[in-house]
Amino acid sequence: MTLNVTNHSVNDVDVYALIGEIAQQVAMVPSTESKRVKLPSDADLTGGVRLVVNLVGTSTTYSSGKILVGSGNTINLTVASPLDRSYWSVR
Repeated sequence: MTLNVTNHSVNDVDVYALIGEIAQQVAMVPSTESKRVKLPSDADLTGGVRLVVNLVGTSTTYSSGKILVGSGNTINLTVASPLDRSYWSVR
């Protein structure tokens, strides 16, 4: 499972994948940059995944809500400014 993150924020961001009850940092994306990462291959994604974005140096966060994915899907996460306008898609 691939995650593409595009950061349009003026802040660097830490991105976490919440799978079940376990949160794991999967990326740090600098301001105005993009990054492609693989989610852990041993993760059980049958119940979906939530993405949580933290603006580095602040207490501001964004949570995607549950994202249902299938084998071979790619999640595209766009981090917006302001953060609450961030969005995601699956393809």
